[in-house]
Amino acid sequence: MRAALASFRVDFNAGESALLVRPGALPNLGYRIAIPQERLPVTAGTLGVQVLVEPPPSRLLQAQVIAFPCVYLRLAGADYAGVAIDVERVPAP
Repeated sequence: MRAALASFRVDFNAGESALLVRPGALPNLGYRIAIPQERLPVTAGTLGVQVLVEPPPSRLLQAQVIAFPCVYLRLAGADYAGVAIDVERVPAP
């Protein structure tokens, strides 16, 4: 994990910020977290982040262990005072 985060450079002096998104406990390691929008909307001073939590395909075996996945987002400087995160759990196919 250190190697992945080593390349995650946030330039706070340039107005960038970082956001940690954690959708909560999931029943196995096969779940995928996706941020479908490339550009996040700012409405009334609030940054909107839509998060999709996709289950693994039912035909694949998964280790049954509680997992706490997360994703880090590097955000460019923008005019917002708050963040609203909307987590949508996609139903299994």
